[in-house]
Amino acid sequence: MGVASVASPPERPYAPPPRHGGRRPGWVANLAIAVLLVLLFVGIAAGIALASITSNLPSIGVLDDPNSLGFKTAQIFDRKGQLLWEIDDPSGGKRTLVRLQDISPDVVKALLAAEDVHFYENPGVDPLATLRSAWIDVTGQGTTGASTITQQLVRNAVLDPNEAHQATVRRKLREIALAYQVDHRYSKDQILEMYLNRVYFGNQSYGVEAAAQGYFGKSAHDLDLAESALIAGLVQSPSLYAPTRRDVPRTDDGIPVVTKDRQRYVLEQMAGHGTITEEQARAAYAEKLTVQTRQVDLKAPHWVMYVRDQLEQQLGDRTLYQAGLKVYTTLDLEYDQRMHQVLQANRDVVQQQGGDNAALIAVDPRTGEILAFQGSLDFNDASIDGQVNVLTSERQPGSSIKPVIYSASFLKGW
Repeated sequence: MGVASVASPPERPYAPPPRHGGRRPGWVANLAIAVLLVLLFVGIAAGIALASITSNLPSIGVLDDPNSLGFKTAQIFDRKGQLLWEIDDPSGGKRTLVRLQDISPDVVKALLAAEDVHFYENPGVDPLATLRSAWIDVTGQGTTGASTITQQLVRNAVLDPNEAHQATVRRKLREIALAYQVDHRYSKDQILEMYLNRVYFGNQSYGVEAAAQGYFGKSAHDLDLAESALIAGLVQSPSLYAPTRRDVPRTDDGIPVVTKDRQRYVLEQMAGHGTITEEQARAAYAEKLTVQTRQVDLKAPHWVMYVRDQLEQQLGDRTLYQAGLKVYTTLDLEYDQRMHQVLQANRDVVQQQGGDNAALIAVDPRTGEILAFQGSLDFNDASIDGQVNVLTSERQPGSSIKPVIYSASFLKGW
């Protein structure tokens, strides 16, 4: 009788159970797939949005059109429709085209230091500067410029003036797309030459040659370092930094303090990036400059200059100087001229009282409308700083402050 035997299963090496369960690999895989899908959908949505934003871009071929340099500027009228100033008349805007090689190297170095130090390396856009500017704007730390020279050229010459002035993400993205196109189509030297012949330097000077002639009476080829740094500094805000301003504090040689501060910034940037030495920067800053003043034949000159500055600040210089605006103001030209005659008739009385200048403003008390606006006795009289608008200038209060001081003293029991 046999004995039945049961074979034992072969021993298997011990394997500990999974520490976190057996489903982790599947969960990780699902998460990874979900993230990839989200990124894919976001990318597709961003691509669609970008395609929509950058559709119907204007042609950059306008840069090749000499007629695109023409003026179509603002007209300023009085309340009765009388033309006070057409800014593109023969006594107004000036532009002389020059080749890049005919411009002082100091001008080029100063402009690059002030506006776009990485111009020759970037692809038309500075991504880091753009991100930094966006972060500052979003976090409310202020505003900062991030536009390259190529972007500025696009904004001033390619985009429609109405769109160019919009502070929107859409406009910025379209500007960036166009800047890439311009950088791909033209050489850096071509872009810089187009920019220097188009940019506005104030004093009705379009392009660097007109600015050199207008401010210093010389060609852009002959500008020295000090003059180059001053002119390059004007691009950011021609009205704010204008060396012909008379309504702000000035240095001993007659240059507005804000203009000298801007010149110093440009020179510091140049020295910081190694295009000049610190000794050259200090010598240029110390150089005494003589800025020319233009004789202006305008109706109601202080008024139209005041209106122009307001328009430039609110709308931007390209809209003002190229959009063909017709601006109707509250001024009554005939009444304004009679008020000018009143001032002139009392010039001796002003001098007898120890003064050399006077100003007058007439306002309709019912509406607040300005009817007459005489900022000085004579706009073109340099001996009294006639181009200084006394009506808008900050001035010492003189004895008019005494009643306030005495009243405060009486209230304190003194």
